[in-house]
Amino acid sequence: MKKIITLFTLVFLVLATASAGVYSGKKFYVNPGHGGHDSNDRPTPMPLGVQMFYESDGNLSRGFGLKYFLEKYGGTVKMSRTLNRPQDDLGLSTIAAQSNSYGGYFLCLHTNAGNASANYLIAFYRGSQSSNSYEVVKPSKAMGLAVAKWQMNNKLTNTTYDTPRSVSDYAWNGWNYGVLRTNNRPGYLVESFFHDYRPEALRMKSDTYNKYLAWQVARALLDSPGCPGALKGCIVGDIRDLSKNCGYTNYPTRGRDTKLAINGATVRLKDGNGATVQTFTTDKCCNGVYAFFEVPAGSYTVEVSKSGYVTKRANIIVANNKSTLHNFDMQQGIDEGICVSSALLDFGIINSDQTVSKTVTVTTSKITGNISVSSNNSNFTVSPSSLPANGGAITVTYKPSAAGSHSGTIKLACGSKTASVAVEGIAKNPPLSFVEGWNFSETSGKAESWASNKGSLRNMDVSKGKMFIVNASAGKIFVVNAQTGKYIKNLDMTGVTGGALKVMDCKCIGDQIIACNLATNQEPFKIYVWDNMNAAPRVVLETSNIGGQTRIGDCLSVSGDLTNGKFSFAAGGSNEINKVIAYTITNGVCNPTPTVTDLKTDDGAGIILGLSPRIIPESSGKYWAIGQNYYPSLMSSEGVLQASFSPKALNNECAGNAFKAFTFKGTQYGIATSYTPANSPAERLKGGRIVLVDATDGWAQAENIGEYPNAGLGQTRNTSFSTSVAVSVNGTEGVEMWVLVHNQGIAYFKHGTPKVYPNDNPTETTISTSVSALNFSTEKGKTVTQQVTIS
Repeated sequence: MKKIITLFTLVFLVLATASAGVYSGKKFYVNPGHGGHDSNDRPTPMPLGVQMFYESDGNLSRGFGLKYFLEKYGGTVKMSRTLNRPQDDLGLSTIAAQSNSYGGYFLCLHTNAGNASANYLIAFYRGSQSSNSYEVVKPSKAMGLAVAKWQMNNKLTNTTYDTPRSVSDYAWNGWNYGVLRTNNRPGYLVESFFHDYRPEALRMKSDTYNKYLAWQVARALLDSPGCPGALKGCIVGDIRDLSKNCGYTNYPTRGRDTKLAINGATVRLKDGNGATVQTFTTDKCCNGVYAFFEVPAGSYTVEVSKSGYVTKRANIIVANNKSTLHNFDMQQGIDEGICVSSALLDFGIINSDQTVSKTVTVTTSKITGNISVSSNNSNFTVSPSSLPANGGAITVTYKPSAAGSHSGTIKLACGSKTASVAVEGIAKNPPLSFVEGWNFSETSGKAESWASNKGSLRNMDVSKGKMFIVNASAGKIFVVNAQTGKYIKNLDMTGVTGGALKVMDCKCIGDQIIACNLATNQEPFKIYVWDNMNAAPRVVLETSNIGGQTRIGDCLSVSGDLTNGKFSFAAGGSNEINKVIAYTITNGVCNPTPTVTDLKTDDGAGIILGLSPRIIPESSGKYWAIGQNYYPSLMSSEGVLQASFSPKALNNECAGNAFKAFTFKGTQYGIATSYTPANSPAERLKGGRIVLVDATDGWAQAENIGEYPNAGLGQTRNTSFSTSVAVSVNGTEGVEMWVLVHNQGIAYFKHGTPKVYPNDNPTETTISTSVSALNFSTEKGKTVTQQVTIS
């Protein structure tokens, strides 16, 4: 028996490994068609008050779904776009060129439009003659036919033509589609049904439906070009009330599409033991679509419930590589037991200091005792705690204790009869607002003497209430009271020599200040440390090995500490592909031979950050890369581009944005530099400022919640792209932030109550005495003294 178990385990592991690597070693270029809600995006008005449909939205949703399945099963994916802005609507020849450069298979996702009634599917491959038998790149025709079969034979929609077709674009049109004309990769353009057939457009508003269409595309690849192994199965269908019409008559409908799609139905997938393994709620877009993905092969029960309807159940068999379709026809009525008017209360996004309440109606059938009501999450309270046998109403109140995502369950029970209401909400801190502490800029017209020459200030950092500002042209580092802007002293620069500029950037670790020079491959590169602001500098690194790059030291990053840590640089000239050059510190000794990591896009192309390149390491091993040509961009530890900061949040101004992330009261924020938007090159790089963003939904969706100073720091262009930002968080009491923009100035802003630091500024020293005046009275020839305490 033991041998059988071992053998079974081995077989299972082999199958699991094979499944995980279905697309292993294969590359896919995914092109979600259109982009930007512009004139060619075919906006489609929707019935029933549903928001306008754009083809680009549906295409992108399917693109993300396809990327999910391909990568989950071992494939490598590049998407032509991951956002939906006008600039993401790339030229067709550009898409073809990217596809050719990337290699692998080309998958172009579109939907069609016609007369608001036609609905069918067709795939196009690149042809060269009027005959449909010619294909330029094999096996494109077979790939197109495979996807056409899978989507047509497993459809949820009502169609006007049912034969799967894969046709030559040239034979169909007399010319080639732009994305196929010069594309030499095997693949196709698929028009997955017609979005102006309004029931189909309502489905395409659903990411779940688009994910199902994407699953079909992924599944078709197993047939052509052919991939070993299997995908897990899925269950899909729609939920409708066949006793009611769809709710609109101004657009054509057919078959099930003529009937009412049920919004807000709760669908539970239960295993053979009756345990719920997945839960789904139909959306508000009047399509009734539900789906469960990544379902292991086996027997399941799907249960659908909705207030006012009798609960329906179906036994479902799931097999690998197959989609199981099951539609539910709901009947009005109530179940025996306890029924609730809503199985899900979504409180949405509220401020963490707000309170929101919602009411649920409870109806019963054949209940004889009182109903207990309870919540399993203290962020959600319920009243009353008991209802009579005939039901009534309960009020659920969401009062978040802190910022973050919260969820829970309201349970109603009477003996063995139970019902539940899922509750969820997101609490965000009230938007941060800052006041100006000091502003030494062109715009303000104010400046301390150390800040009078805006063109000499290049980089800075802040620690323990002190600001350290690099005056690169003079080779000095000023020490300033960070909260008042008052000058304290200069750092001792004894022995700080060499390089194109002997000091270029600085960073702080507690009391220690670290600075580097700007060096080319002609001068030694040096890093210095001051153990405190009164100490003399010492050299911790001097090396001629800068990883084969021509320039290093524009911006310095430090991770860890000076016992065990790392100095990191995005080295390279303004037109040079950048590399991450990192010098490791072990037991207090810095290795002069760096590790070198290429910066590259996900298709392997080298990244040229441009002027003022910098990287910001994260504790995870990933890091942000920034420069003249790139918004803050998150890189993997191997140097591969993974995600980019929201351009919209930064006014779509890509100009070497300095960047810092911080958390305050549980919310993820960030600050980055930006400029006043401008159309002409001569007007760019003016009005430098801090942009404050809320990154609760991720950096790619970061929201601009404030700009400081609103008028900008100055109108002299920052042609060096050199900027710095710093931030300090005082627990939950306050936040401070600083911004420096070369040629324009420097400023300080605060929110709440900042931390108080000792006063080290000699010009601000105060003297107090124990008495305010002394009166002397004595006879001639005698001496009188009095004691005064000075503090």
